[in-house]
Amino acid sequence: RLLLLVGGLLLLYFANIFRIAAFALSSVYFPDHWEKVHTYSSYVIFYPLVLGLWYIWTVISDQKTILSGGEFSSA
Repeated sequence: RLLLLVGGLLLLYFANIFRIAAFALSSVYFPDHWEKVHTYSSYVIFYPLVLGLWYIWTVISDQKTILSGGEFSSA
């Protein structure tokens, strides 16, 4: 879980860098559409990413391992 937490934060950080780069490119090449890019970029980039990470977190939380505090079985 710790690996997923750190990896998820890094993924969100780099997604935000990508989003800022998209802002810069849209302001240069499509200045009339900058407001739309700014408004909808969260819906396109962050919402699917956060929901995907949340889904992976719930799948991992259902697994029982020694590190998660559950009983370990070798079967």
